[in-house]
Amino acid sequence: MEKKSTDLFRKASARRSERHPLDNFKPESSEEKEVAPQKSPKRVEDTYDYQDDKPVRQSFLLDLATMEKIKDIVYYERRNGNFEYSQKDVIIDGIRALLEQRGDVPERPAEERAKEKNRSERIKKAKRRNRY
Repeated sequence: MEKKSTDLFRKASARRSERHPLDNFKPESSEEKEVAPQKSPKRVEDTYDYQDDKPVRQSFLLDLATMEKIKDIVYYERRNGNFEYSQKDVIIDGIRALLEQRGDVPERPAEERAKEKNRSERIKKAKRRNRY
């Protein structure tokens, strides 16, 4: 009985070509084919509008005891029927209570806001850079 060989690189589409898929990796001379320069992906420019209702992702480091208290508050809120209450809601409620307690808090100077925005943009550019 003759053993059949299988072409593991055969495309599973109905359209078959004469070329093998690995032929694409063979070096070709520049006379045969002119390679078009690859387009770099477009980057979306981030524009920050400081709106009150626009959610912003931010990370915080909390001590373990505070985090456990937040989880306890969420647990008891859900036990009392508020099933959609989350850790985010605890943080928002706490900050609102703090703002009510402190009263009117003046805004930061424009120079400080510009420094923060510049730092944020530098961090984002560093994250986008290809590290390999």
